[in-house]
Amino acid sequence: MLTMPRFMGYSFNPLTVYYIYDPEWIATVLEVHNTFGEKHIYVVPRSLNTIPRRFHVSPFNDREGNYHFQVSAPPEINLKLTLVTPENKPKLVATLQSVSFHTINTFGVLWLCVTCGWWIFLTMPRILWEAWKLHYQKRLPVYMRPEPLPDKGTIGRQRSSTVDLYDLF
Repeated sequence: MLTMPRFMGYSFNPLTVYYIYDPEWIATVLEVHNTFGEKHIYVVPRSLNTIPRRFHVSPFNDREGNYHFQVSAPPEINLKLTLVTPENKPKLVATLQSVSFHTINTFGVLWLCVTCGWWIFLTMPRILWEAWKLHYQKRLPVYMRPEPLPDKGTIGRQRSSTVDLYDLF
């Protein structure tokens, strides 16, 4: 499992990746979270590299299109997700790549908490900052949050609140 840990009681985890083995690596499970407290699970067999987009994550992208997915199994982490429009044009590319892999001990975990643990508190301000730039500087349109599709993979459906209906941008 590859995830962003909870630190000092706080967590915002946009993506958790699970690697499924039987006994060889056979699939990858992507658990995608949005800022509305909802999540969607995509099960991607190792032989598959395109999955339909079923979940609203960003106010700057509608739910149309597909994800092209490339992944390598641990210990080397190399993940690339490309959002492709219905016109087959890449719209967004997200990557995660390991620089190195180390087995760490208790001291190493404590050292990571002290040096990097506070990074988690920057996630939401960074999201808001990037959203501001996308809308006000790049003039991208905002797609209001649609109701989640009635999929088995969608978890944590929430009713729209007044904040969802208010155009913050």
